[in-house]
Amino acid sequence: MNKTNIYGLDDYLSIHLSKRCNLKCPHCYQTTYQSQVVSIDDVKKAVNIFSPKWLVLYGGEPMIEQKTIRQIIDTFPDKKYLIYTNGTIWNKDIFERMDKIVVTIESFIYEEAIKYRKMSKEQHDKSIKLVRAYKNKCEILHNIYPTSHDKLFYCMARLLDVKVQSYPIILNSSEFKFNESVLESNIFHYMQPNRFPKMRLLEDGTLTRDMRGIYNLCHVNEWNNSYEDISLPISDKCLNCKYLNYCPASSIFPHFVYDILKVQENPHFCKMTEAVYGR
Repeated sequence: MNKTNIYGLDDYLSIHLSKRCNLKCPHCYQTTYQSQVVSIDDVKKAVNIFSPKWLVLYGGEPMIEQKTIRQIIDTFPDKKYLIYTNGTIWNKDIFERMDKIVVTIESFIYEEAIKYRKMSKEQHDKSIKLVRAYKNKCEILHNIYPTSHDKLFYCMARLLDVKVQSYPIILNSSEFKFNESVLESNIFHYMQPNRFPKMRLLEDGTLTRDMRGIYNLCHVNEWNNSYEDISLPISDKCLNCKYLNYCPASSIFPHFVYDILKVQENPHFCKMTEAVYGR
């Protein structure tokens, strides 16, 4: 499969600063929250290998590692920067330096938001404040749960005039009860399965396209060009599915789906895609 795509992901390198996070969300792929922080030497080696235009700051919650963020920015002042954050930890200088900010928000209404993640009212307000303050360069990452959904979310996002990336939750757990009322016509986008998502440098120096650190390539010290064309696994069920080119789960995380389909025959994200595109 051609790894070139409209998102130009070869221009991006994700740097996982650490696994530390100030929230413990039930849908998170992380199962541990170790304090190891990525080394600047490993970041330099990875940047030298891939020469990315963009450096993506990722966690855990990257804003916990503000010292490391400043070190990276000082070391690579000419790079473009994107940060994925829950928006609950503020640093104006860092946010001002970012070229793009992606904030995870399930709802603009606190009483709805805490159905999906445990946070204080103050933390929720900070995340909304971040979107309002930097909406010219902010996008919202909006997780779609199979059981319920804030019906006012998209309306409020339009009123704020902020872009939204909507993704179905993909969990390797007992099957959710699927409620079709969560579906809205604009939640899924036409995407082809991407087995070459952006390269990631994990906090221990591992190079991978799998944020979980399962289907890894090598340590940054061991990189050679033979690793370039190693793709992520994709399930035969996905390859034979008539919704293959529409499925957001397989498009974004084919390796997540691959693992889940080994233990669940018809998980909720399959039902969600069929409900949207099988009408």
